[in-house]
Formats: sequence, C-alpha cells, structure tokens
Amino acid sequence: MKNTHIIGIISVTVLLLSTITIYGYESSVNKNINTYEATQESTPSVTTIPANTTPVTTNPTTKPGTTTKPVTKPTTKPMATTKPVTKPTTKPVTATKPTATKPKTTTTAKNNVKETTKIYNKVKSISLDKKAIRLNKGDKRTLTSYVKYKKRKKGVNEPLIWKTSNKKVATVSQKGVVKGKSNGKAYITLKSKITGKTVKCKVTVAKTKYVAFTFDDGPGIYTDKLLKALNKNNAKATFFVVGSCVNSHKTQLKNEYKLHMEIGSHTYNHSNLKTLSVPQIKKELGSTNKVVKSVIGTTPTLLRPPYGSYNKTTGKYAGVPMIYWSVDTLDWKYRNVNYVSSTILKETKAWDIVLLHDIHQTSVDGFIKALPTLKKRGYELVTVSELYSLKGKKLKNGVMYFSPNRD
Repeated sequence: MKNTHIIGIISVTVLLLSTITIYGYESSVNKNINTYEATQESTPSVTTIPANTTPVTTNPTTKPGTTTKPVTKPTTKPMATTKPVTKPTTKPVTATKPTATKPKTTTTAKNNVKETTKIYNKVKSISLDKKAIRLNKGDKRTLTSYVKYKKRKKGVNEPLIWKTSNKKVATVSQKGVVKGKSNGKAYITLKSKITGKTVKCKVTVAKTKYVAFTFDDGPGIYTDKLLKALNKNNAKATFFVVGSCVNSHKTQLKNEYKLHMEIGSHTYNHSNLKTLSVPQIKKELGSTNKVVKSVIGTTPTLLRPPYGSYNKTTGKYAGVPMIYWSVDTLDWKYRNVNYVSSTILKETKAWDIVLLHDIHQTSVDGFIKALPTLKKRGYELVTVSELYSLKGKKLKNGVMYFSPNRD
C-alpha cells in the first residue's frame, strides 16, 4: 500500500513535469516562429537564428508537434550568432557633395578642331632689309623681314622660322637678332613654315668698323646711280630729302625706300629753321612729312636742319631726333671726284657720320670710287639709327646728335 502510494505520487509528478516541459517548449517554438517570420519580412535574404535554439517552422502539411528545419533560400547562408550592434562612439561621416570642377579635356589630332581648321594667311613673298652683313664677335645686328601674305577671312599669318647655318659663328633669335660668336661665315635663313618661302642673309664675323654715310638735298638725277652702288656693296645710307624735290623725283624716293635706306627730312624748301617763326617751322616740317608720306606711305624718321642751323625752338618742334655730322667732306664746295674720294678715305673713322650730297655728280662718283676701299678696310656702312643702336644708344626726339663717340 505504501509502495502503491509512492508510485502514484511519482506518476503525478512526472505528468506535471511533462506538461510544464511541453508548454515551455511550445512557447519557445512559437516565439522562435514569430522571430523568424519577422526577420523574413525585414531581411528577405538572411535568416537569423537565436543562439542555443533550434529554429522551427510550421508547415501546413506537417502534423502539429513535429519539428522541421527552417526553409531558407538556397542562395543565402544562415547567419551565425552575432554580437548585438552597438552605437558608434564617433559621429558618422556625413557625405559631402563633390566639388563641381570642369573635367580636363585632352585634345587629340583627330578632334583638335582649332588646329586642323585653322585658316592661315599664306606667304606670297618674303625679303630682308639686308642681303649680307658684317659684325664683330659679340656684336648684335637686327635683320628686318618684309612679308606679303595672301589675306583670308579670319586668317592668321603663316609662321616664320629663323635659322643659322653655323651656331659657332653666328646665332639668330626668332626676332631676327643676329649675334657674332666667332670669326667666320654663316647664313641666316628665314623660312615660312607652310609654303616654304625662303630668304637668306650672309653673315661675316670679323673685325668691323661701323660708319654712317648721309646724303642731303635729294632726291635728284644721280640718286639712282648711288643706290645701285650701295646695293651692290650691301651698304646702307641715310637720305635727308628736300620736300620740294620729291614730286619731281618720286621714283628715286621709292627706290630709296624699297632698298631699305633710311629717310630723313631736310625741310621743304631747304630753309634755315633758326630764322623762322614757329608757324613757319611747322609748315616746313609738316609739308615735307606730307609729301614724303604720299609717295612711300610713311613720314621721315629723322631731321637734319639745313646748314646745321638749329636752336631750342627747332628741337621743340622737330618731332624726331636731329642729326648733325662728324665729317664734312665739303663736296658741295670742291666738286672734284678725286678730291671727294680721297677726303672720304682720309677723314673717315669708325663711328663717324659723314656728310655728302647726292644732287652733285662729283659727290656721287667720288663716293662710289672710295666705296670698295672702305669695304677692304673693314668698314660696314649702316644707317644713322643702326649706328647708334650698335653703340647701345637710343635716339630721342628733339635732341641733336653728332656721332656716337661724341654724344
């Protein structure tokens, strides 16, 4: 009886424990099912399984009380137990808008529109103001180019390139400045990049003496003969023209300009400016400027007052530098070819400004006779402006100049 009572108590206890276990298990299963369904809705591709539990899903085709493994998508793996996510201790980095910068573009030969469609004014002809020059080692002389282009609408001038045949003898900049480097000979070439038009200047680097010959009172009937001799000997000169002579000798003035000689004013009527009133001075100079420009398209760049007569008033209204002389050959007085020639060779020195007159045949012939000897002696005949430039001096308007060595 006692044993039967004990067995009954044990049975009741087992029954109670079984009931509790089954109830707890069903609660756990229901909780897990709810968690799984919530997870499936929020994160479709991942199934989260609580730690230390076996995930259970209900299937309408399975009997209650049976357990099955959760159905997951074959492409996703169940996630392992993870630590709870904690808030970061630092503030999250906020996204900033990228700076709106223009992207760099590289231009290729294929799409380089500017380069391939550039319109050029192509070179028709090209020339230099000098065919040959001579200079000392270390000296600089400038070659001036004269270019005619075939003009086109919105066109740009065809590029020009300067080159030297021997850098050891002479160099040249892209502005045409030639510098003597060592004794010898070289050729300076100016070439158009597209059309290939070319012009050359012979350069001799050797001991050189520079001198400027000037001719007054023209142009006249002997001027062309003088120009021919100058051009043949690659020599330059400065011509001080009288305005009243221009209209009757337009061709001679044009030839002076064409051969790149320097053109100065000698007033319109060869008047003594020192004795004139201001209105008269203005008229003399203005009339000369006007008639010269009508023939060659530009005005005189220098002034030589007739008789060498000037004062402060002359300088005030000159408008350009005034040029005197350092050697007067008196060719106007002693009209003899041999006298003129011998005087030139006897009196001329480096850096001189020599006075002659191209209206006298004896003056022109005397100069032509002396010219070859001057060249053999190492003289280089240049314009007055270049003479001062070679000395490193710049001429100023209204100032009288006698020679680079004196001024």
